[in-house]
Amino acid sequence: MSALGDQVEAAVASAVSCAQGLEALAPGDREASVEGAREAIQAAIDTARAAHPLASAPLVQRLSALAARLLDVLEVVGVAPMTTTITLTAERGVLDLAWELYRDPARGAELMELNSVREPWAIPAGTVLVVYV
Repeated sequence: MSALGDQVEAAVASAVSCAQGLEALAPGDREASVEGAREAIQAAIDTARAAHPLASAPLVQRLSALAARLLDVLEVVGVAPMTTTITLTAERGVLDLAWELYRDPARGAELMELNSVREPWAIPAGTVLVVYV
């Protein structure tokens, strides 16, 4: 495959991966994910235009439409993040819980904010928490 073909394939894969995983991300991380995919798409557009200035128009149009759809997905997902509730079966710390749910202890602050947690090191058993899916 050509360098352009590789770049287009990588851009499309990045966009698909981004769109499929967007709901699982924290709201603040969603924009960064979409921006990364859009940058990959723009790089493929730039390469196509440089390699084939006249013949690249259909490819550029399709890639531009893909980038626009990512913004649409971000708008839809960004408006109402998917949440669910969990009930703690044992006392838990917010960092441990964030690791278990998201494999990212830094998201403990997000759990605290979402649930108004006052004592992050000892959330009692039986507490019902709202969490992002």
